[in-house]
Amino acid sequence: MPEHWDVVTLRRVISRAVDGPHHSPNYLDKGIPFLSARNIRVDHWKLDDAKFISEQDYADFSKRVVPEIGDVLYTKGGTTGVARVVDLEFRFQVWVHVAVLKIIQSKIIPEFLATVLNSPPLL
Repeated sequence: MPEHWDVVTLRRVISRAVDGPHHSPNYLDKGIPFLSARNIRVDHWKLDDAKFISEQDYADFSKRVVPEIGDVLYTKGGTTGVARVVDLEFRFQVWVHVAVLKIIQSKIIPEFLATVLNSPPLL
């Protein structure tokens, strides 16, 4: 590790960590994508089996958190411990098993944080 880098805890480089709603909405055939852990991969999005929610559910869930480009999604259920930087250019929401990490980009590059979270621990 370069000498000029600081070792810090996760809480020092994020402003918030918020998961999705803790209840299942009514799914639709089309609408706003509603992502779960199974839709998030280290190197790609698996959106072919994404669920969809209504505009009203999206608005309700967005009171809790709105995933945005540059956030890091971190799975905490199903496929636990997969991190991916949001680069999707459309609105979506996440279920309870996905945490949205709001990055302080003046302290860390989102892609670096995702790489660190996806790396095996060094003991």
